[in-house]
Amino acid sequence: TAYFGLRDAQGTSDVGALEQRWRALRAELEAWSRLRGKPFVFTEVGYRSRKGASASPWDETSGGEPDVDEQRRAFEAFRRAWRGSPALVGLYVWNWYGFGGPTSVGYTPRGKPAADEVKRLLAPVW
Repeated sequence: TAYFGLRDAQGTSDVGALEQRWRALRAELEAWSRLRGKPFVFTEVGYRSRKGASASPWDETSGGEPDVDEQRRAFEAFRRAWRGSPALVGLYVWNWYGFGGPTSVGYTPRGKPAADEVKRLLAPVW
């Protein structure tokens, strides 16, 4: 799974900072992949659409203040950092079910700006 904290709770959640953290994680994971001689798949990549989601993406507790743009920025940073990786051969986005929308603090990108980032992420690269 890809539930890595991308920043400290008080740190910035701008795309550049989140991407930088993902690039460091990518280097570690690609080294791990090379040692095994095999590519890998992320079985879950997801961010809630609430403030702090990129600091603790594993946090499933209820409540929180909606922040659909933090969710979008986290997916954008992931997409930018992992584009073209020979080690990452697939991923599953967690999760699509649920109503979504701008007031939802859940993981679904449905009805939120993150849906466009997920489309870009999953688009074929030719």
